[in-house]
Amino acid sequence: MELILSYDPQAQIKALASFILSRKLNVRQPLRAYRLGIEAFEIDHALCASITTKDAPFHNYVYAPVEEVLWQECPICHHGSGMPHFCAIPLFMANYTPLFNPVKLWMKCDSCAQFFAYNFPKKFAHPQPEIEELGDEFYMESRPQFLPVLGTIIKRILAFANGNKLLDVGAGTGELIAAALELGCEVEAVEISKRQCERLRTMLGITVYCADFLTYNNSAKFNMITMGDVLEHVTDPAAAIKKARGLLDDEGILWISTPNFESGFSKIIKYNDPMWNEPWHISYFSYDGLKKLLGENGFSVLDYDISTRFNGSMEVIAGKV
Repeated sequence: MELILSYDPQAQIKALASFILSRKLNVRQPLRAYRLGIEAFEIDHALCASITTKDAPFHNYVYAPVEEVLWQECPICHHGSGMPHFCAIPLFMANYTPLFNPVKLWMKCDSCAQFFAYNFPKKFAHPQPEIEELGDEFYMESRPQFLPVLGTIIKRILAFANGNKLLDVGAGTGELIAAALELGCEVEAVEISKRQCERLRTMLGITVYCADFLTYNNSAKFNMITMGDVLEHVTDPAAAIKKARGLLDDEGILWISTPNFESGFSKIIKYNDPMWNEPWHISYFSYDGLKKLLGENGFSVLDYDISTRFNGSMEVIAGKV
């Protein structure tokens, strides 16, 4: 493979060789793998047709560079810098959109030991709720099959809470809200997608604030806040947890669901875990890392559970201290 790269063959062959070598080095030399992967698409913009089957969602994808934020400092703890850890290919995920580059580099913080994305689209690093982003349609499908599981989660949260007033952050397609309403909760929601906000207001008849949670303001106090599959998407997880604490009453409860790179699932399948290829994620936590982050921002963990919705995810209930 190295020999092929030393010559000047046809662009398509050279690009394919660079991509294959990138895949072979994705763990051993992740930074080099990342550079080779980008180089492959820069040489042959139509490379995707050579590396995917004809029925693949993005078989006809043509590469165009995306303006990105490059994070050197850890967005989780803000104390450490990152060491290249793994080179991923978001292109292979069903929810990929060309608004992301097809190659992604994960960094490991030398201070908190959590993972964060080195490269991420500037458009999504600084979200604007009034803009309906391309790819929004992917998230429009509700999944009512999750209602029984979410009902069990809501009942578990209620067992720790001192009331039924709930704020759901990152409401998405609304299944958690629907389950909470059925179980007698008073629910408000925050959602960044304008289209989803309008849909949730119509479908569920609740107050939905169209906002980035980090800039969301509300003088109300809640008994519970749920952040289901949200923390891994925000640019400053510590700030999000701190904001949640300020919105909770004195005995408030915070529920977080997020992928866990030290989960039993992830330990078994290692880098075959699709979460490594997830284009939309900025951070990747372990339980110990999340517990530490919660403790530093005024919470103690009350309960831990393995997600029954998503392989490799954890569900944590935390209380204010």
